[in-house]
Amino acid sequence: DVCSSDLITVRLAVTVMRAADGHSFDASRMRGVGNSPAPSPAAIGTVATTDRVGYASATRVLRLPDVVVYTAS
Repeated sequence: DVCSSDLITVRLAVTVMRAADGHSFDASRMRGVGNSPAPSPAAIGTVATTDRVGYASATRVLRLPDVVVYTAS
């Protein structure tokens, strides 16, 4: 829910974390929750889509974004 998400970020002073589609998967900055067949060999190991955004405060990560990663079929 966009309204709930906006309210959380304003009241708790947190930043929404999104993983950009097509960027390399990085387990220290995102959490892989699924996979999808890669449309090309170059896409293997990259983010297909962000399933759920993450949140960070000024001092720490509160929740990593959940992403689907392209894999070899």
